Amino acid sequence: MLKTVLQLQFYSSLSSLVVISMSAFMSALNTFHMRCLRHILGITWHDKVPNSAVLERAGISSMYVLLKQRRLRRLGHVVRIADGQILKDLLYGDLVQGKCPRGRPQLRYKDICKRDLKAFGMDINSWETLTSDRSAWRLKTQHGLLQFEETLVRLRQRGSPGTNEIRGLDRRQTVSVLSVEGIATLESAFLATLDAVSGSLFRA
Repeated sequence: MLKTVLQLQFYSSLSSLVVISMSAFMSALNTFHMRCLRHILGITWHDKVPNSAVLERAGISSMYVLLKQRRLRRLGHVVRIADGQILKDLLYGDLVQGKCPRGRPQLRYKDICKRDLKAFGMDINSWETLTSDRSAWRLKTQHGLLQFEETLVRLRQRGSPGTNEIRGLDRRQTVSVLSVEGIATLESAFLATLDAVSGSLFRA
């Protein structure tokens, strides 16, 4: 039991570095996320345990939900930093020169965050006032995460909603530096590292 808890904590700390957002890669990444949790908990596909039950046992949200929360936490940090910092200038700045290609423009980071705010039931017109208080902002995003997860549960109970309805994703979102094949390679390496680290902890 202790080994499982430590493995979950180790996995959570490493997975918190993920910042991918393109839907094609998100699907592969969430599959990787679920396989890691099943591996840690000793659950195989033959056990026929649904993903929702795996997440509940692990006490961890799906990667779709986790990334929404992490983007909003990072958004609050950027808003709080001093004016003139590069990150803040990028968030609030607009290009004064250049031409957009024909067709609908790519979503900006702030557009994706706006969707996250709506998904978490947060007011897109007053959210900036909440970011000044770091603790309050963290609590608000945590509360929004719980609300969003409850919504997903209701949707699953009602039937099988569309991919975008559950995930709140768009195929025009930010391009990732990882390929689907890269995620598969990362999965094998990560699971091997996880077993090695947890094994060394209990041999010490």
